[in-house]
Amino acid sequence: PVITWTNLASALAPQGLSKSGLVNYLAALVPESRWDPELLAAKPSLVSSTNMAAVNALTASRSPLAKLSSLQTPTLMIQGRRDFLFDIDQALAAYKALKGPKRLYVGSLGHAPGISPASAPDAAIYWGEAVKWFDRFLKGTANGIDKNVIELGHDPYDGKTTTYTSLPAVKTSSVTLPGSTTMTGSTGKVVRGARITGGPHETFGVTKVVVRYSGAQNWDRLVAVLAVGTTPITAGGVKINAAQGTVTINLMNQMLRVPAGKKLTLYLAPTSLAQSSANALYLASVQPDAKITIGRVTLGVSVLKKAISR
Repeated sequence: PVITWTNLASALAPQGLSKSGLVNYLAALVPESRWDPELLAAKPSLVSSTNMAAVNALTASRSPLAKLSSLQTPTLMIQGRRDFLFDIDQALAAYKALKGPKRLYVGSLGHAPGISPASAPDAAIYWGEAVKWFDRFLKGTANGIDKNVIELGHDPYDGKTTTYTSLPAVKTSSVTLPGSTTMTGSTGKVVRGARITGGPHETFGVTKVVVRYSGAQNWDRLVAVLAVGTTPITAGGVKINAAQGTVTINLMNQMLRVPAGKKLTLYLAPTSLAQSSANALYLASVQPDAKITIGRVTLGVSVLKKAISR
């Protein structure tokens, strides 16, 4: 399996907020005449993040996660370091659930903003491992590929990988971003900068953004994008159902090296376009008269205990 999903609900609408830009992109790839009628009927709900209980019921029957623990089949999985459609957690969930021999390679390929498998610099490594995997489990060749490991390719790729016999150890670097900013309508945004001490760092795991807000009027969603320079690291979003309170936004598990001392920028808005006009991940927005005040924000960046890329 290569850059695929284990849970469509958490891949397409994590925390109940649809990655509407990607959903529309995927929908356009197949003529509606070829759609399952139930899926076609559910499309507006998925794009708008409404009636999610019905959407989740449809995605559950198309998601393998619940069945994976029953499989003994030897499984090599190939996953992208940076993939805004199916993030690393999709592959990690499968790796944890599978009971037979298993290996997970995480490398340069992936859906955007990753690299096409046809041009990824480490393609020879993971396709070579795929050949060895088949040699071992179809031919019975003893070649050492059958060890249960998680293997991380370096970026930029230097011809090396780092392997782990269990989930790679991570740490959380937390920083408080004070302030109070009111935003209005679909173009509203809050931008706050942060630096995490030490480094270089390499993101891995789920980064969390805790947002304190008030005065929400017709404001039903909040999207967070974390970037270094003009490069988006990761993103996430949640539905908002109260006029004030605190929400935690879980950002996708993405791997990116952050040089020591490099400034990170956190964007909070109704869409991902606040970070860049090219960031079409979350497109569905709020009404023009919608309003919200963003207060103190806590950013907890999940990184490998020891960066592997140089």
